[in-house]
Amino acid sequence: MQLNCDLSNEAINQEIIEEISNGVPRLQVLSICRWPELEQLEVEKRKQYDN
Repeated sequence: MQLNCDLSNEAINQEIIEEISNGVPRLQVLSICRWPELEQLEVEKRKQYDN
């Protein structure tokens, strides 16, 4: 995976959906870093779990 960080980036809140046996917690991460591949995976997980 690729991690893009720049000190001039504005911090954004990113949601990570973690699959576990007793539920699907949503973790909030505040970061100046961007994870392009992870962001796409999370979009797909949201589609699966938000229906």
